[in-house]
Amino acid sequence: MREKAPVEKHCHFVHRPTLFADKIETPTDMKKSHALIDVRLGDKSEAIDRGVVLYNINDAFKGKAPDLGAYEHGDPARAYGPRK
Repeated sequence: MREKAPVEKHCHFVHRPTLFADKIETPTDMKKSHALIDVRLGDKSEAIDRGVVLYNINDAFKGKAPDLGAYEHGDPARAYGPRK
């Protein structure tokens, strides 16, 4: 894919079972509310240190390079949405 699609020259394939800290499954009933899941990277995730530095966005990374995804590995989870 990298060779035939230049726009994807930086893509990385990561295996889903090791990607996130929590096991993520596709909901079967979209009308029910679902428990919050931890979408931070798992300890063995192939997305750790695979990113590219974007100055003023992810330049405060830990390790060899920025991680792929919304969180840097080891960062605390953030609370979004309604809170008590």
